Amino acid sequence: MDAVSAAKPNPAHLIEAVQAVGGNLDRTVMVGDADTDAGAARGAGTPLVLVDFGYTEIPAAELAPDVLLHGFGELAEACAALLDSP
Repeated sequence: MDAVSAAKPNPAHLIEAVQAVGGNLDRTVMVGDADTDAGAARGAGTPLVLVDFGYTEIPAAELAPDVLLHGFGELAEACAALLDSP
């Protein structure tokens, strides 16, 4: 049985995961590599960080992420910038 009621790209996947851990959707950043991740983030209204080294058939840059990462070393700075922006 799944821990959430819907699979990505349905935003319920992200929303319910955040709620399950007592998180705040306003302080959430979706990090992924595929169109399903992008769909979940956009539907939930959260910022989207995609990596360009994932397994998706669609290049991550074409999915219009808020930030495109080339390595995980960039993740903390990207999240801080997204969560500090208005």
